[in-house]
This record gives sequence, structure tokens and C-alpha cells, in this order.
Amino acid sequence: IGFLLSGTQQNRQSAAEVMALDPFFRTQLKDTLNPTVLSASKDTGSTSGEASAILNVRLLPGSDPDEFFENLTKLFAPDEPISLEIIERPQLPFPTPMDGTDPLFASIEKTAKKLVPDSITVPGMSPASGDNEFLRKLGVITYGLGPDMDPLAENATHGPDEFISEKDFFNQLQFIAGVVFDFAYGKDLLPLTPQGAAPVAPAADKAAD
Repeated sequence: IGFLLSGTQQNRQSAAEVMALDPFFRTQLKDTLNPTVLSASKDTGSTSGEASAILNVRLLPGSDPDEFFENLTKLFAPDEPISLEIIERPQLPFPTPMDGTDPLFASIEKTAKKLVPDSITVPGMSPASGDNEFLRKLGVITYGLGPDMDPLAENATHGPDEFISEKDFFNQLQFIAGVVFDFAYGKDLLPLTPQGAAPVAPAADKAAD
């Protein structure tokens, strides 16, 4: 993303417009919000006099929470019977984003190369919330490793009857195990199978004479 957004202002604007067409990259460029709790009348036979919504807001590093709230308030006319309030403020300052120059990222990159030889590993930002920010504030090097799911496969994450395909689960299991063993021991202790290849069974121990 940094490479695409470098250069002249016109090039950066053009790159940002193209990237915004992709749902994932769009989350890397803008603050986002998602209505997670909606409530109104509990009686199916009557109309409620009021309704409420809780918005889960995800701010990019460096965004000003007060400025975001002010811009959100401006979306509604002053005479509209709508009120907004902040239920939980983010804990400032935001932790510094990981830059991918630490030993843990090196293990992630090394393992990814084994599983996907032509891959390029770059640090990114998850479009979902997590606990990483609290650990990074304590100085803990932290990355989130999610399943690299095939967009054409049948998966249903974070929804009713949540599941992922067996192939994607196996790939993720290999990836996490490979990173842990490389980072902790500095060597391969598991046979990693490149994605798309048949799984390799570990060699059986020879019986003692």
C-alpha cells in the first residue's frame, strides 16, 4: 500500500481510488463503522417512539476520535430528533503500527515463502477488532494471523453456523505451526506442504534393534 500511495499527489489519488474498489483495501484507507446492536420496540404489535443503534467504529492509526465524531454528527440536520453519544472512547495514544522489521515478522515471512513460494509478505491491518493494540502498548511484538481463505471456496466466518473449509483450516494450521517453531527454535520441526500440493506424512521413527 505504501508503494502504491507514494509518488505525486495525482498518482496517490488515482491509486487510492482504484484500491477503494476492493472491500479489503478500502478498510485500509478509511475509518469505518458498523451498526452492531439495533433496538426499538419489543412489542410486535406497536410502533416504537424511539430507536437506537450502537456503532462499532474502527479508526485508522493517527485518526482523531473527536474529529471523527464531529464529522459523523454533521451528517444529520440540527433539527432532526437524533442524538449521538460516545459510549466508549479509544485509549489514546494509538500504539505504533508494526513495521515488519522484527524477528517475529521474519519467521512469518520465512514460513509464508515455504507454503507459497512466490508470495510477498507485508504487514497489514485487520478490518476486524482484536486485542493486539493492548499488547503493543505494553511493548509486545504482536501480529494477527488469520486463515488465508480461498475466496472461491465455501466459507462462512463470523456468521451463523460459522465454518471454514477443511483445506483452508489445514493451510492455516501449517502456517501457524511453522511460524511458532521457526520463531521459537529457529529451525524446521514440521514438514510444511506448499499450498496446492498433497500433504506430506512425517517419517516414522525406526524401531530400536
